Amino acid sequence: MFAHTLYMPQVALFPDIHLRSEHADRIVSELRETVSGLGDRPDHAFVLGDLIQEADDPDVDAAHVETVRETFDDAPFSTTYLLGNHDVENLSHDRLSDLLDQDRFYGTREVGGRPVVFLDSTHTRAAGARGELGSDQREWLERVLADRPGSIVLCHHPLGICDLSGNVWFSEYPERAYLYDRKEALRLLADADARGTISGHIHQSGFSTFHGMPHVSVNAFSKETPEKAFTGTYAVVTIDDGIDVDVRVRDRTVTSFVAD
Repeated sequence: MFAHTLYMPQVALFPDIHLRSEHADRIVSELRETVSGLGDRPDHAFVLGDLIQEADDPDVDAAHVETVRETFDDAPFSTTYLLGNHDVENLSHDRLSDLLDQDRFYGTREVGGRPVVFLDSTHTRAAGARGELGSDQREWLERVLADRPGSIVLCHHPLGICDLSGNVWFSEYPERAYLYDRKEALRLLADADARGTISGHIHQSGFSTFHGMPHVSVNAFSKETPEKAFTGTYAVVTIDDGIDVDVRVRDRTVTSFVAD
């Protein structure tokens, strides 16, 4: 008699890579090692925005975006890119679309038969770190969620509530951690019975239940704090009846979050 191993889909998440000229060699080396170390086990990867830390020269930014894309191009799994506030500081959505060979930065993916929705929170009405989905994307989201109950939702900016009291980037200005239209987005998710959300942006890992829904944030791959320039943090998410988020550095688990 042979034992059958139950297959459960997995996605790898890479938040806040922040590739920049300073520390570039280490970031690229560690990113390649991490991607290579995953082998072909993830069904798909998502980069959760802030691929780069913007420079003074848009061409430098473009070169850094291409370097990140080339690293994932070599992986045996496919990759979807979300955008973060640093990515669009000097580069337009159209140029980023060309650089990443991706038509748009919000949409859906079926991963092992499970629906994953990814959002573009960079359509903001003001400069800076704060995000926004905008009315057009929210209308799209409402239609998509109606057809895909139980979706996992990925976004650069967190949709849940986060304890930012000790956060070096956002403790003094917590509004910059979130979306302008977070209330409206959360209403859509709750009405559609979404499974939960996972995000980056705030450079810390955490879990909360907010508006009756689980929300996970994953620490930055680099630039956790001004003094800690490199972290190497990413996550592997196993999708079953719940969401099992394994936060890792290389092959070492740092912390885990399980949302039923």
